[in-house]
Amino acid sequence: MKHFQEILLTLGANSAELLIEKPDWDYWKAEYVTPVSTVSGYYLYLKHRCPLKEATPQNLSKWKDLAGRDGYEVIVTPKSELAQKINVTKDTFRAKNVRTSKQLLQDNFIKDMKPLPVSVEEYFVEPAIELENNITEQKGIDFLKGWLSGTKQGPKSASIAVLVADGGIGKTTVSRYVCDKIHRQDNSIIPILIESDQWKHLVQSNITMDVLWDLAVSRRFDQANRLLSNETALRALIQAGLFVVIFDGFDELCGSTSCAYDAGEVISKLADITTSEDDFVQSRILLTSRKTYWESVSDSVNTDEIEVFSLKGFDNDKRKQYFDVRLSDTREQDIANRLAREICGSLYDSITVEGQNEDRPSGVPFVLDLIAQYVHGNPDVNQNPYTGDHLEQLLIDICRRENNRQVLNIDANNQIILFEEIFREFPVNFTIEDLKLYLECLCNITDPGVIQRFTVHSLLSRIDDNHFGPKYEVLRVYFIARFLAHGLTSLYGKSDRSKISRILAANSTGKTQVIDWLVRQLRQLESSNIFDAFRHAVDIINDPNNKDAYKASSIALFNLAKYFVDGNDRKDRLASIAKLLCSRQRNGSNEFIKSAFAGAVKSYDFTAVSFINCVFADADFRGCKFNETTKFIECTFEGTLLFERCDDANLIDFTGCTYSKEAEFAISKLKEKSPRQDLKKSFAEDALMRALKKFKSHFGYTSIQFRHKNSGFKNGNPYNVLVWDVLLDQNIIQKHEISNVGDGGLNLTDDRELKREITTYLDNAVLGQRLNGVIDELIKK
Repeated sequence: MKHFQEILLTLGANSAELLIEKPDWDYWKAEYVTPVSTVSGYYLYLKHRCPLKEATPQNLSKWKDLAGRDGYEVIVTPKSELAQKINVTKDTFRAKNVRTSKQLLQDNFIKDMKPLPVSVEEYFVEPAIELENNITEQKGIDFLKGWLSGTKQGPKSASIAVLVADGGIGKTTVSRYVCDKIHRQDNSIIPILIESDQWKHLVQSNITMDVLWDLAVSRRFDQANRLLSNETALRALIQAGLFVVIFDGFDELCGSTSCAYDAGEVISKLADITTSEDDFVQSRILLTSRKTYWESVSDSVNTDEIEVFSLKGFDNDKRKQYFDVRLSDTREQDIANRLAREICGSLYDSITVEGQNEDRPSGVPFVLDLIAQYVHGNPDVNQNPYTGDHLEQLLIDICRRENNRQVLNIDANNQIILFEEIFREFPVNFTIEDLKLYLECLCNITDPGVIQRFTVHSLLSRIDDNHFGPKYEVLRVYFIARFLAHGLTSLYGKSDRSKISRILAANSTGKTQVIDWLVRQLRQLESSNIFDAFRHAVDIINDPNNKDAYKASSIALFNLAKYFVDGNDRKDRLASIAKLLCSRQRNGSNEFIKSAFAGAVKSYDFTAVSFINCVFADADFRGCKFNETTKFIECTFEGTLLFERCDDANLIDFTGCTYSKEAEFAISKLKEKSPRQDLKKSFAEDALMRALKKFKSHFGYTSIQFRHKNSGFKNGNPYNVLVWDVLLDQNIIQKHEISNVGDGGLNLTDDRELKREITTYLDNAVLGQRLNGVIDELIKK
């Protein structure tokens, strides 16, 4: 659908008809239904590069005749030359009024919509942002604000950017600060902030984009009814630059088992929103993601049109600047800087030593805040060097200080146990009643005064009068990972086994913050202890009491194990993963029994290996070696199955296995056998349905951009790409040019009978003659 058409529909037009379309302008008629009549409005939409000379006598006469005595309104794009000379444009084009498309929406749709405030940190030091061309913007907030408002560009001049950093470096703090600062300085731009706490409470298993949008706008405005379930309005407002989107926690959503999409699908859906049939839109969407997650999915995402900005941890100067602002006492500043060097420098591999300077760049903002709280006004600061888990030592010291300051009479280690339990059991927030229960059960505290004092603990944050959560979300992640690490190293009893299994199951994708932090915890162990931890995990997962979480926790274990597989040699890697997953050695062969494998399975020598009763979920074998001694016995293959750059995969012996449709098709091709005819037809119909649905809109059929045609397809369908070739060959769809858009667009052929047949298929799944021809042609290929 054209951008200006969406603007008219957003304004409430019952219909928007394109009367004349030219390369430099469009002429529209819109009808608005009122309680007493239908009112028509006429609009001359001048495109971004439209010159004044288009106002020829012939055109002026034509525009006047179409509009009649009511006249027509001229709409220009905000940054065009015509917009800079608005009075000249009005006189030249003889319009009754001239406005930019942005002004049109402001004046008629959002002028009464007041955004709600966004809370920001009290103490804030502006971080640096590194661009992909290795240019560092020291004023990171200023750069992001300029990029979102369209006054600054990244190296790719893209509409979508991802801000990457390690967990706890400050992505959420920066997102909120940028959101707040943009609207304070330019009230013509409204940032729409999407945060994980908006959707984490949902118990449904499929969180969709329309649900996310509704949650975000409901949080942003006091009265958001006109925007709820209104995709057309959101697209128009985003493309006009009135709404800029900050999607904080992109990695948390896509890495969650609750999300209906993978990262590539979310990016494609956002790309559909930010691009238009027209030649100029001002869309800006900023995503935030952990660096490790983005690196794991970047291969599956089209990064050609995505900027990547890196949020830098505070260097030594910024760290000192933060403590100078936060702490007035020079002694406290010195202690805080010493603690920061010890703790922060050990958290992330990506934080490196600056030359020969013994000071590490140790700016992990949430840790700096905790250090400042611990040091300020504390005469009993621990002066001993930290060892082992540095963050744990700081948290214990904070709890010890709180015990003295608040007169809690709760041992520091018991406080740590309480936080570990309550942060794990309440993934969103908890009530004062929950806190009372945990204080009584774990700490033997019932005194109302102590309970009240505990509510202002340094590690807690008050959400409202009755709800609390961790001071920083990364603290919840840390305590969950700590619980897993201690549980896998047998520091906890049997009663915690089911909890461990459930947490692993909840992080089965392997791309969550919990897994990132668990990997850091486990890497502090000796290698022999790491193998012991995995052996214990296998034992826990195979416990009959954990059967409900068995498959998901097994997949999580494999995804965790991939972080600890060493070397590039395929045999060495096989030996490593076999030891981690506790495979059985028999007659010179490795036997994986009831193990699970998911996602990328890279560079292993699987000769003389048997998989028995194993589960493979969306498995993608890459660069692996097989032969006739490789056996899959009574295994289950779920979702997709790929063999890429593998040796002798066609010799694999499959016996008594259960297959998804995608896996059955893949193995048929692997064995050079023709797949079942009904299986091919099923795939062909699915590909056809998904392709045609892309042209369906709320107001009939629309065109799509050629470059976005492959989004939204189910992985593993062999006809996902072929379906477009067949549709073009059979003249079901046609290509057309779009100004400044590579490869142009696609639209349905303008044939009334064909569109009726497509409508019948989309609504009732009944194939007509022409669409049956598409299915027959696909099956032949």
